[in-house]
Amino acid sequence: ELNALVSELLNLAKMEQQHDLRCDRFVAEEFAMACIQSLPPMRQELQLGTIIEPASLVISGDQRLLARAAQNLLKNAMKYASKSIHFEVRASKEGFQIIVEDDGLGIPESERNNVFEAFYRLDRSRDRNSGGFGLGLAIVRQIVEMHNGKVEVGVAKLGGARFCMCLPHANVLNNPSD
Repeated sequence: ELNALVSELLNLAKMEQQHDLRCDRFVAEEFAMACIQSLPPMRQELQLGTIIEPASLVISGDQRLLARAAQNLLKNAMKYASKSIHFEVRASKEGFQIIVEDDGLGIPESERNNVFEAFYRLDRSRDRNSGGFGLGLAIVRQIVEMHNGKVEVGVAKLGGARFCMCLPHANVLNNPSD
């Protein structure tokens, strides 16, 4: 556990110091499938639904970092979902969105701003059986901000937590002053 914590802290520190992002162009459907295939095995009762809209959507950004952020959200959903997880990559007016929803208990409105702080854990997740160190969502926020985007948390249609990474088109990413 200590090795995993140190590794996560080093990754977070590296990201905070990183100024130059790779600007890969990749197909959303292939990206989503690669994210899913890299996940640890799911509990048998969990169902993962995926929507890519449009399937041929080409997105830009640091593919490795965006995959890391999506996988952090998916792993959280796997911990807290009862039976259903929804993973979506879709075009938006500003660029694209990566959305992860679950049917778990959700996140109380009063806690939503805090969950992105390093080492912050909701009371119900402080049980060491749930694993984690409270760094996953801090890493998600850091990656999204590096891409000049924003991450939002709310209530899912499934009833649990809904995380949406809202990311800009490549020209906004490459030229933030435009």
